[in-house]
Amino acid sequence: MKNFIIYAPSYDSSSGGTIVLHKLCDELNRGNANCKIYPLQHYKIQKNPLEIAKSLIRTTVLKILKISFKTNSHFETPVVTDFDRENTVVIYPEIVKNNPLGAKHIVRWLLFKDNWFSDHPEKYQDNLFFFYQEAFRPIENNIHCAGELQITHLQTEIYFNRGNQKRQGTCHAIRKGRKFGKILAPRSLLIDKLSHEEIASVFNNCERFISYDPYTLYSQYAAICGCLSIVEPIENLTKEQWQPIEGLRYGVAYGNEDIHWAINSREKVLPYLKSKEEENKESVKRFIFECEKFFKIQNEFL
Repeated sequence: MKNFIIYAPSYDSSSGGTIVLHKLCDELNRGNANCKIYPLQHYKIQKNPLEIAKSLIRTTVLKILKISFKTNSHFETPVVTDFDRENTVVIYPEIVKNNPLGAKHIVRWLLFKDNWFSDHPEKYQDNLFFFYQEAFRPIENNIHCAGELQITHLQTEIYFNRGNQKRQGTCHAIRKGRKFGKILAPRSLLIDKLSHEEIASVFNNCERFISYDPYTLYSQYAAICGCLSIVEPIENLTKEQWQPIEGLRYGVAYGNEDIHWAINSREKVLPYLKSKEEENKESVKRFIFECEKFFKIQNEFL
């Protein structure tokens, strides 16, 4: 039996990172492994004192109100607060920079473009790294990187083109965009705090969508809904450097000069994403194989 723990936040349908962490747990359990979620306490990874205080207050309020850790009822994601550290692989998302669970066998899954470990790669020689997509591949050569682990979860029951021929106006998203440069948001509707149902409605009524976050699935969802989807370009980063995989560029313009590409490739978005979702099981098999191989060699584990 392959034992895994995923250190993950409470399920949040508006957070792509949270969705795929919980989805990975589900896929592992359906793929002949034993995986559980260990609740991630946000205040352990915050640096800003104000954010730490806010997180502690939020945690306290949740305990007082007895609001339980959220999961997706359609996923197989049991929750635990203890585990066998000698015989379990712990999976940390890239937002966790230390080893808060005291894990012996560590996998780090890079769900965003971040190379914080480059300063001291020797500290992570016993860790196994995976990246979510090619654009997040670590540039540091002195770590053990086993390649891509991409888990796709589409919500096409919500996001689809309703055939509106009278679209008008612009909507936009900021999300993680502040990490990539100055935000010059247009006078349009910000979707960041809307529900999926509300966002789908906006995408079906607006003519164009501008994303300041270059790596959000909302860009593809906008295209699926028939909205012109534009990513604000990152300074000194070419289109191919921004997104090396052509399929992940389907339906999305990298700046206003790329609109022709977005329109002409829009019909390819949904088939491509569905093909990636179908690959989940094979991705999980490769993931388990790489973990078995790495930790058996390094620690005579498994």
